[in-house]
Amino acid sequence: EVFAVEMTAAAAVCEGCGRKAAVAELVLYGGALGAVLRCPGCDLAMIRLAATPAGHRLDMRGVALLRIARAA
Repeated sequence: EVFAVEMTAAAAVCEGCGRKAAVAELVLYGGALGAVLRCPGCDLAMIRLAATPAGHRLDMRGVALLRIARAA
């Protein structure tokens, strides 16, 4: 819902340890309130997503760089 492209293939660089991983490789902790995606290397919370009645809240301060491939 948040991004109009397939985000699992996007490459995210961890702000904490510099590890580069596909978003699909991040460790997901989720529940009714939202989701937290953590670095598989250092366990830093890279992406936090929460759904609220007013919309979505996205916190990506743990991502140093996000690379999204262009659609063919």
